[in-house]
Amino acid sequence: MLLNDEVGGPARQGWDTSLYEYWLDCLMQEFNLRMYNEFRRQALDDLFTRHTDDGFNFLMEYYRLAVGSPFRIHPRILSDLVGLCRDEAFKPRDAIFSLIETAVANDQGNEKFHKIDFIRKQFTRAFGNQWRGTGRKSYH
Repeated sequence: MLLNDEVGGPARQGWDTSLYEYWLDCLMQEFNLRMYNEFRRQALDDLFTRHTDDGFNFLMEYYRLAVGSPFRIHPRILSDLVGLCRDEAFKPRDAIFSLIETAVANDQGNEKFHKIDFIRKQFTRAFGNQWRGTGRKSYH
């Protein structure tokens, strides 16, 4: 998978983005909870402590791919998505809502509908209908 600015993917800057790209590629091939936790921890640490969003952009790309894949989503991923959205002051919250809303809209009637329906139910249970119609393409 090749991510670049021209196709809307995360920008590549420095060695840390290479690590994020490695984690993204590995996790899409085979989920590993330990690797995912490190990926997520580092991306959020970079976002909140170092005020750089490169890692978070890769994490959001991973979430988008994981939600859109035909494979079962690990419960930890869904729990983390819901958890990130619980903080109303979290700027990327709308981007996560948009990701889920888009997945629900695009996958009606698809063979992975049951997975998307499960995700929709989890978000509705956590947020009511608050998550619908609030998403934006970017969190900047």
